[in-house]
Amino acid sequence: MNIENQVNPAQWTEAVGRAHNYCTAIDRRGGTPTDAVRAYGLFKLDTDPADWDKAEMIIALAMCTPTRHPN
Repeated sequence: MNIENQVNPAQWTEAVGRAHNYCTAIDRRGGTPTDAVRAYGLFKLDTDPADWDKAEMIIALAMCTPTRHPN
């Protein structure tokens, strides 16, 4: 995933580490990559992640994306 121009590198590195730990915890409990993404609160995806690396990148990107509140 090419995000160099979109996210602070330090923030991205931290987010990837946290996403990895999050996914590892879900995996240890017998969950799937899709379970991890949904447990993080991301339900509206075009496709479900096929592997753990993809799930980690989706979650890390969500951590780096500002939250938008409806007015």
